[in-house]
Parts: sequence; C-alpha cells; structure tokens
Amino acid sequence: MTVPLLSDRERWLLEACLREPAEARAAFAAWQPFANPAEMQGRELRLVPLLEANLRRAGLQDPQLQGTGLGWLRGQAKHVWLTGALRRRALQQALLTLDAAGVAVVLMKGAALLARWPEAAAGRPTGDFDLLLPPEQLHAAMAALRAIGWQAPPPALVTAADLQHFHAQGLTDSTGGCIDLHWRPAEAIADPGHAAGVAARAQSLPFLGSTRRIAGLTDHLFVLLAHAFHDSVIARHDWVAEVALLLRHAEPAAWDWPLFQALCQGYRLQAWAAAALGLVAEVARLTLPAGALPPRRWKPLQWREVATRQSIAPGPLARWSRRRGQAARGTALVPPLSAGVPSAVLRRALRQAPPPEALALLPPGGFDLSQDAGAASFRHGWSMPEPQGRWTDGEAALLLMRIAAPPGQPLPLRLRLFPDHLPETPGFTAHLWAGGTTTLWRCEAGQPLPDVWALEGVPLLWRGTAILPLLFRFEGLPGLRERARRGLDQRRLGLHLQRLDWGEPVALPWLDRPLLLADPAVAAMAWSGWGEAEADGRWTLGPEARLRLRLPERNVPTGLRLEIASGFAAGAAGQAVELLLDDMPAGAFTLPLKGGAAAPGLLPGGAVTLALPPRPGAVLELRLRIARPTSPRGLRLSEDRRALGLMLRRLVPLGAG
Repeated sequence: MTVPLLSDRERWLLEACLREPAEARAAFAAWQPFANPAEMQGRELRLVPLLEANLRRAGLQDPQLQGTGLGWLRGQAKHVWLTGALRRRALQQALLTLDAAGVAVVLMKGAALLARWPEAAAGRPTGDFDLLLPPEQLHAAMAALRAIGWQAPPPALVTAADLQHFHAQGLTDSTGGCIDLHWRPAEAIADPGHAAGVAARAQSLPFLGSTRRIAGLTDHLFVLLAHAFHDSVIARHDWVAEVALLLRHAEPAAWDWPLFQALCQGYRLQAWAAAALGLVAEVARLTLPAGALPPRRWKPLQWREVATRQSIAPGPLARWSRRRGQAARGTALVPPLSAGVPSAVLRRALRQAPPPEALALLPPGGFDLSQDAGAASFRHGWSMPEPQGRWTDGEAALLLMRIAAPPGQPLPLRLRLFPDHLPETPGFTAHLWAGGTTTLWRCEAGQPLPDVWALEGVPLLWRGTAILPLLFRFEGLPGLRERARRGLDQRRLGLHLQRLDWGEPVALPWLDRPLLLADPAVAAMAWSGWGEAEADGRWTLGPEARLRLRLPERNVPTGLRLEIASGFAAGAAGQAVELLLDDMPAGAFTLPLKGGAAAPGLLPGGAVTLALPPRPGAVLELRLRIARPTSPRGLRLSEDRRALGLMLRRLVPLGAG
C-alpha cells in the first residue's frame, strides 16, 4: 500500500540535500523555482544549511550559486551556524543549572545528534533542544530555569491533568532558543513505560564540556519516527533528513534492531515504520540495514490508520484502526467534543469528567490564568499553560469550574482574551456558551476585537455542586497544513484566555464624585470593550463598550454627564453612538456634537447627559453602541489596528435625590 508522504516540492528539496552529486544537482534544478527566501516555507528554511553543504559537495561553488541568484544560501547557512552556537551556549548554562537543582535529564533528538556527531550535525538548525526528565521533577526544572531568565509559566500552573494530556513543556530565552522539557519522549505515545525505558537505556557521552546522558541510538530512531507519525500529517518533513543522518553515520553494530521491532510492535507502529524508513531509503538513496524493516506480515489495520491520519471524518474501519492504535500507545484519553446543542455537548462531556471536587473554584475575585492553577478544569481543547494564560487548541474547547453561586441564576461574566490572527486569512468565528445564551464573535485579521469580552453565565447543578461551563466552538480556523506552511507550531489556535471575572467587581467605585477613566482606581468600571487607560481617558474598542456604575446608598444622583475627549470616524458622517442603560434606550448622539462635516480621523469631543433611576446602591450597566468603529491603520493614519469609536474622559454625577 503506497502512502503519499511528500509533495514533489518537498521531495526535490530533500533529494538535493541528501543525494550524491549528479542526482543532487538534478533535484536542485527541479526545486530551484521555489527558492525565494521571502516565500519559502519555514521547514524549507530549516534545511538550507544541509542543502548548501550538499551543493558544495556536488560542485556548485559560490560563483555558480551567485549566477543562479542563490548566493543567499551561504549567508543563511552562516546565520544558522552562528545562531546555533549562541543557543548551544545557553543550553550549556541550562544543563549546569539543572545539575545544581538535582534534576536528571536525558538528551534527545537534536541535542543527542550534536553529542554523537558534532560536525555532521553542526548545520542542523537548533531552534529547540529536547530533554527528557521524570514528571515529578518538572516543577523543579521549570523553577530552576525561570530563575536564570528562561520564560515559562509558574510551575504550579502545570497540573496533573496537563501531565496526563500533554508530553512536554516549552521554555524560551532571549536568543530565540527553546528547551522542551519532556516527561514523554513522543507526543504519540503516552505509556509511562516508554519514557522509563528510554531513560534506562541512555548512554553517557561528552557534550559541551560535561558527560551527559544521551538517548540510545535505537531509541533515538524510534522517537524520531514516533514524532514523524504526527509531523508528516502537517507537512513537517525535515525528520527525513534527521533519520538519514542517523542511518548514514551510525556503526552497524550500534543498532539493536530486535528492540526497535519490539517497540514498533508494542505501539502498533510497524506499518508506519516500514513506510517511513522506506521513504528515507528512497529519498536519500540508502540501503537499510538488515533487520531495520519489520517482518513482511500484512498489517491491514495499521496501514489503514497510517493512510487515514489526515481524515477528519474517517469511516468505521478507519475509526476502529485508530482506536486500536491509540489504545496501544495510551493516547485514547478524552474523546473530542461532539457537535450539537451546547447543553447536549456538555452532558456528553460530563460523562468523562472527574468528580466536581477535582475542578478549580472560580473565586469572587476572579480567576487569573497566569497565576491560578486550573486543577482538572481545562477539559478539552486547551494548550499547555503559558506565562500569560492558555490558548484554545482545535475546533472546540471546554472549561469547567466550580462556582459559589446559585444554579440557574444568570450572572455577568467578563473574559480577558485575544484572538490568534494569521495575516492574509479570512479570520474565524467564535461561539461561546456559558450556560445561558450563545455569544458570537467574528475575529478578522487587521480588525482586533476588544481584549475584554462580556457575556452571560448561568451556573448549572452537577452532582450536587454548582459548576460554570465555558464552551468555545470555532468555525474557519486555519488548518494544520496552513500553519505549517507559515512555519508555525502544530496547534490550531483560536483564543488566548488570560482572566475570567464574574459578578460585580469588589473594587467597583461609588458614583458619588467625578470619576476619571484614566484613573486606575476606576478600571473595574470598564467592564468590556475598552482600551487601556491613556492620559485623556479610554477609547472604546469595537462595536460596543460597557460600563458598570454603582449608585451610592444616599444622595443618589439624578443624572450623569459623559465628558468625551475625542472621537474617531472614517469620514463626513461622523461617529454615531447609541446609549442603553440596563438594556433600555437612554439617548443617542453623533460626534462631532456641533454638527457639520467631519474629516476622517480624530473628531472633537464634548459632553452628553442622561437620566439615572432613583435606585440607591444599585449597579447599572451603561452600554455605548458605536455605529462605525474605525482603525487608524484602515485610514492609513498610523499602524494602530484598534477599532476606535470615542475616548471617554470623565463621568460626572449630576444632582442628588
């Protein structure tokens, strides 16, 4: 059964990197029309050092490259070498820091290649280094590396549920380098026994001035193929070059092929290993060592799983083969969220949920994803924690939290989040349900939405406990292949959630005096649809902005004056604004207030007034609906992409009851 793993473009580049001179030159000539550094895919740029070195061996020296317009290849190769040298220095410091913290690691993949064959692997891009450690040492490792400047979320945010669902935590540094701390060697295999075996079979080799534990050669190859089982789906093909390097440089006696076959059989990857090794042998013109390929026994279910990995809606036989493969690898943990009415989707998801006490509590002061651990609350479709929060990952995501509020009683929610915008894409639609009505947002590139969004939540009773569900559904997210084409990671990102607030903020100020919107003390009033405080106030962002107003217990004002610093609009029609107080019409106006034609851009401000109800101590919601939110970038006035309406400077209470 033939499994198409490479496009012609990908194959030509790999052949130019890996084949002998005559065939390398022919492959390079076929691939050359794609050799534009401004348009090349990220994974192609990673192979440029290997390509440049092989072209030199093939007789294409610098003058010939200059004649083809490809003189930049040499510069790119030098850049990769220099960047790699800087990142290896950062890795050396990180390893010494982990030694001092008592964290035992095993070097895998790129770091293991550098330890085994420093010269052969010198041209390999070193964007990340993979280290395997025991899961119980992950928090200590993260804390130690954070202390010397590596960027990562607080260790406590990585929960037991994360260790179950994911395989590694990434950390970055100022050079752009990355260390992936693995508790599982490969994403495709969740069996703890695999990690234990890799650690037990590790070898000791000198690396960066110290003796380090390196994944054994056979484990090294198997881990590369296990990663490629997923990577090939998203058009990541540089693994072919790494496997070829292993097969070319390793001594025949160093391989343990019975171990390799046992791993492939135990994790149902025999068909994939045969397809992948056959591809590498064909592309690189290699003769595979005896014992490398599994016995010639027909594996129809395994081949079915390999052939249908890209299928979103596989047939019954493909689903069966996928389930068997996932069961063997221990990855059949949580089924994806199904389609349907949100309440029905939640009921099905709750069948797989842990007991309510395992969920995080949503406190009255709000839940900050950069500081508060989520326990088992992030159930489906979420990334690992990052320093500022978590991304949704996939077509749907579900967050479940306990809440100290009466079930069935609507309450206001406020989410601080922002979308993942890919340039030159049509954007996507997000549907969010929190037990009440579904809220829809359209997220388009170049039109950023407010970073604080409001919606209605309704707590639900589940197993005697009040819980709050947050269900995200997405339409139109860029696919994995599109992300891979742009050199991005393999996640399907939608929205980045940073904070969740509910009810009335504790710090909501009393409306018993004039309040400046730029004052940090009144920030809690800006419930959603507002920008950050500036010298003259706050801009509305997007089509609607909401204010929460708390009336005093005594001397309740009878009216409110809104002092507007300025407005923003696209042209002569000005900027029309509608006011609603607790969902009832409260007025409307158009900037500029004095009438007349308006030029595109900034508009003069002014003041408008509205009546307030005689409700001592009440919390009111004032909504400002902006007719034509406009970005300065859209008018070519600046690079500011925010969709502006008006800048509110001050709220002034009027009269007293």
